[in-house]
Amino acid sequence: MCILTQVDFGIIWRYFAWSNQILATVVLCAITAYLTYTKKFIKLPKPKISFEFVS
Repeated sequence: MCILTQVDFGIIWRYFAWSNQILATVVLCAITAYLTYTKKFIKLPKPKISFEFVS
């Protein structure tokens, strides 16, 4: 039998959702750091970063 039929998909979905949020936060931080380093237009990402870490 296939092992995928014996796995609880609720657990897999929970880890997928968690990893998706972590990846989005890391990418947003990296983009903000790059824009700050290059002194480009950085008005938009900074408030989103602060909200991300507060909530």
